[in-house]
Amino acid sequence: NVTVADFGLVYDGTVKEPEVTVKYGDILLTEGVDYTKKFSNNVEAGNTAKVTITGMGDYEGQVEKTFSIYSAEIEAADVAVDQTVFVADGKVKKPNVTVTHAGETLKVNTDYTFAKNVLPGRATITVTGKGKYTGKVVKYYTLNATHISKTDITVSAEEYVTDGTEKTPAVSVAYNGKTLKS
Repeated sequence: NVTVADFGLVYDGTVKEPEVTVKYGDILLTEGVDYTKKFSNNVEAGNTAKVTITGMGDYEGQVEKTFSIYSAEIEAADVAVDQTVFVADGKVKKPNVTVTHAGETLKVNTDYTFAKNVLPGRATITVTGKGKYTGKVVKYYTLNATHISKTDITVSAEEYVTDGTEKTPAVSVAYNGKTLKS
């Protein structure tokens, strides 16, 4: 009878070798005397990790047991945003996001994905674990509105005669060549 104490094994980039208990009936066998053990595929989350027990001395044959390595919570990672304030200018603003865990820099679209906002105000970056990682981390950045003085304002060139009635010229406001809506 082989028992593997595999509860709570979480991915952290290191080899996982859980405690193994080997018994023959009620007799507790001794590693190195009665058997040898060999672990394989025991680093990455989501893989089927395995320990192979090979009898020796008075015992012969092999027994394989599998165990699980669970995805790490992305909350345990460091999530750094290189810039937290932008000026909205009609173009997508995307801060660089660096995610590290256990000394390893994670890869976007492999280990995590992130969504971003582009409208002025408080923008949200949601880093969502993928593959070896699970869960979410939320970070914020600010998109400040562009000051009106940075826009191009055009008033229709019509001439009006003062006659005591209200005059409403056509006005257009553009920024970076894009006409803004009123």
